[in-house]
Parts: sequence; C-alpha cells; structure tokens
Amino acid sequence: LQLPHPAAPQALREIILSNGKPEGFAPLFTILEDDPSPLPDNLYVRYAAERIPALFAALRQKDAEAAAEAAYSIAGCGIGLTPSADDFLCGVMASVLASAIARGEQNEWLPLTAMAERAAPRTNLISAAFLRQAAAGQLSSDVLTLIRTLYSSVLSLRLPSAAMNVIAFGETSGTDILTGIYFGQKNYPN
Repeated sequence: LQLPHPAAPQALREIILSNGKPEGFAPLFTILEDDPSPLPDNLYVRYAAERIPALFAALRQKDAEAAAEAAYSIAGCGIGLTPSADDFLCGVMASVLASAIARGEQNEWLPLTAMAERAAPRTNLISAAFLRQAAAGQLSSDVLTLIRTLYSSVLSLRLPSAAMNVIAFGETSGTDILTGIYFGQKNYPN
C-alpha cells in the first residue's frame, strides 16, 4: 500500500454522497465537514457526531486508552444488524491500519485491538466479532480491494466500482464502512 493520491479522498466522498445510503452514518459529511452535503441527518448520527471528534483526537495524539473510550462511546449506535456506528468504526480501523502500512508503521502504535475490545461489549455478538476482525485487518475481499485501490499513488479508475461493491453491503453497512474509511484516512496522522 502507498499513501493515497491527493484526489482519492474527495473522489471517495463524492461516490458515497452520490450512491451511498443516507439512513446510516453518511450524514456525518454534513455534520463534521464545512462542505455541506445533501444528506439528511438522523438521531443516531447526531448522537455519534458529538463523540467522534474525541476518537479522531485520540488517534492523532496516539492515545490508545482515549481511542478505546471514544469507540466505546458510540459502539452499538445506529440501525441494522451491525449498527451503523460499528460499521463506521470498522471502516476507521481499516483506514488506520492501511495508513500505518503505507507509512511502514504497522508494527508501531496502533490502538485497534483496544478499540475493538472496548467497543465489543456495547454491541451485539455479530457486530463485536466484526469489530475484532477489522482490528486484526481481517476484512472482506471487497473492502480489501477498495483499500488497495484507494491506497495507491495513482487515482485509479477502479475506485468507483470498488466503492460500489462495498456500498452494496447490507442496508447501510457498506456506506457506513466507506464513511469510516474516508474519515479515518482523513483524520489519522499524516
């Protein structure tokens, strides 16, 4: 993996906004960024949006305990068999791990296991297992393809199709995972 092309995050954002499901955590684009999006917010995303900046601050400060507490504060929040917040956290963890690999820092500080373990008791068993697997880098082949496409030095024409394959997961799970990947990549220390 290499650091993403500078235009890749914006391209991913546009794919999510134009093709993603708005019922989950995609409205974070409206709440957390200065550039508004057309997505209506919901109760769950407003609740989580108040807590997510603490997660990003903990990741930037490399504070594993604070990252774990921030993950715990939103775990289980949202709709779906795997709640939107859990899918979002899986996406954040996938992008943090990919960023660390791209920088050759995968053996250095990473709070992913602590985040997954702290968040797991606050959600259902299926979602807890998903969190633990994401923390270990055990992701679906579609998510891995998206990560390989996104974490490339060139802006690949395959990014839209790779993103659409992930968006197809569940009702909002794919969109929520992509939203987590976008925000994780944007907020993990560069």
